Amino acid sequence: MFRILKDTILAYPKSALIGAIGAATVIMLGIGIFCIAKQGSGLKINATADNAKIETIFLELEQRSYSIPMVRDGAGGGLANFGDAIVVLTHDGRVFALEGDSLSLLPIQVPDNGLAKLVETAKMPKYNGYRFRWEAMRYNDILFYEDGGTRGAVVSYSFWDNERECYGSALALLPIDPSLTSIAAISANAEDWQNVFKTSPCLPPKAVGLAIAGRRAGGRILYKTGGKIILTSGDYEEDGVEGGRRLAQKDGNDYGKIIEVDLATGAAVHLAKGLRNPQGITKDLDGAVWVTDQGPRGGDELDLVVPGRNFGWPEATLGTRYNRLPSPGSVSYGRHNGYDKPTFAWTPSVAPSTITTVNGMHSAWDGDLMVGTLRAHSLFRIRIDNMRPLFVEPIPIGKRIRAVLQASDGRLAIWCDDYVLRILTVSDSGVGQKFLNIVISKTETTDSRKAELSQKFSRCAECHSFDYGTSNSAPPLGKIFTSPIGQGPYQGYSAALAAHGGTWTKEALTEFLTSVQTFAPGSTMPDPDIGDPELIDLMVDSLARLSVYRRTK
Repeated sequence: MFRILKDTILAYPKSALIGAIGAATVIMLGIGIFCIAKQGSGLKINATADNAKIETIFLELEQRSYSIPMVRDGAGGGLANFGDAIVVLTHDGRVFALEGDSLSLLPIQVPDNGLAKLVETAKMPKYNGYRFRWEAMRYNDILFYEDGGTRGAVVSYSFWDNERECYGSALALLPIDPSLTSIAAISANAEDWQNVFKTSPCLPPKAVGLAIAGRRAGGRILYKTGGKIILTSGDYEEDGVEGGRRLAQKDGNDYGKIIEVDLATGAAVHLAKGLRNPQGITKDLDGAVWVTDQGPRGGDELDLVVPGRNFGWPEATLGTRYNRLPSPGSVSYGRHNGYDKPTFAWTPSVAPSTITTVNGMHSAWDGDLMVGTLRAHSLFRIRIDNMRPLFVEPIPIGKRIRAVLQASDGRLAIWCDDYVLRILTVSDSGVGQKFLNIVISKTETTDSRKAELSQKFSRCAECHSFDYGTSNSAPPLGKIFTSPIGQGPYQGYSAALAAHGGTWTKEALTEFLTSVQTFAPGSTMPDPDIGDPELIDLMVDSLARLSVYRRTK
């Protein structure tokens, strides 16, 4: 295992403290070391509720927050799904999992990125005057995959090669036993990871600008099926603008590129080039691959990746240098001539980070792209229609959003640079019940029948919610029609319902309300004791109208 000696750590500047690299987590008090605890020591973080609602055009959102202690300066990291768990990779290499309402530190050590050796090497006289920032050496993304009976985890990170005194981006693979179904059952040492790919050439530190511009690494990853990963590779400021060479436009190197990597062989193919700092990648519901690319002063892009495309950086950009001058060598000013154009561009800059595709959180958002931003402190929901944006809706969050991911249960997770994981869920605030009351009042029947309907639904409401996504002691009814029978976020379905199969239709619900045990023998649902076919029909029709409203609102 990787060992950190106390006297060596105390020789580092505060920003250089190694944090959780390798086998140890360093927790700081003032300028000293409070303790060194092994990874996976049982740290658990419970949620805090934020009473402030987040308003969007179609939905109101609630959020719960989980604050992770910082142990090393910097920002970065990523999010991933593993079954029902949401996994957080911090910039310093710690791995946490959110299961239920508790966030726990996992006994998973990530590969050594060489930071400790870099800190020592940077003290050499030949590097006097070089601007090293240790937060540049960070872990950028994580994903889990299962394909063809194989499972694994992949991380991307910036590495330092001390023997050659150079750096770049790397992918590492951790094979996972297919029999392990819980994230808590997975543990790993740094040596357990397999080196899969490193960008080429390995870059020497720059004397101009930042010695290692890790903030421009890109480093986002997407699983493509067939054992292949798509990696977004930034230019590390090797652009001829901030310093260095103009690598994004040159072939024969892996910087400023979108790269497909075979996990089994490490073979790499460039899909696109001419990017600056692509910090987001996703695949939409039709299989198209989208990336977000940070421009300089303006010119942030949403790009559709098609093999062979060249997005122009640094010869073409819709931004300017930070001194307001054009990018040197640009072929047009305020235009994007001569190269493949972005699908959408933000001006002024919002600093887009990661991007995910939303599906199953709410039908009003299904298929939309959700982009996190650093500078704008917002999410941007993008509706794509015929490969063009129909609209872009900003959703203010108030924090720098580093990563965004939709969890397997439909919730939206965002990882922010204040080291807080925020979980967003749809809040209906009782509108389902209010709409149901309107439905009952407009039903073409007698007043006595309306009273019976209200009474029966009041009994249902003792356990069920008529909202979209909430559940107390029973499944929510707000969108029951077309939903799978016995399946969904609610965890308390009886074995009889869970094994029934099919979806809820008018016929299925009528049969269920007529006789629960006939429909699903062994169901734990008490008999509703309605016994009146006409009243059952009215109840089913009312729930059908409610479901249509909840699907379209």
